[in-house]
Amino acid sequence: MIGKNGGAPVFLGFILIVALFGAWLVNYNSQECHSNAACGEGSYCSVNHECNVIPVIKEVEIVEKSNAGPAFILALGLIVFALIMRHEKMMEYVKKWKADRGSVQEIQDEPYYQSVSSYETKLE
Repeated sequence: MIGKNGGAPVFLGFILIVALFGAWLVNYNSQECHSNAACGEGSYCSVNHECNVIPVIKEVEIVEKSNAGPAFILALGLIVFALIMRHEKMMEYVKKWKADRGSVQEIQDEPYYQSVSSYETKLE
């Protein structure tokens, strides 16, 4: 038992639920369609529940693109590069450049930066 004054909130809650259900029912029935079958042939039911005519594409332009030209240019560039690298004078230049550059260890032994600080740390 709820008591003497406990019935009013329950009754108001029930009235609120019935009112919300009635508003939903009126809104649901006022929609033009609920499925594609309700719209008929050649139409469809959209998201906002309106019947829309299905668009028909009458003309389609087909564009074919060929990648033969760019592939030919790339292949020709690779062949020219291979011929240049095989060329004897080019290889002599590369060997001379590697000899002038020094070994990797010599380059790594040099410091990457030089300190400009005037502070010295002394360990005791």
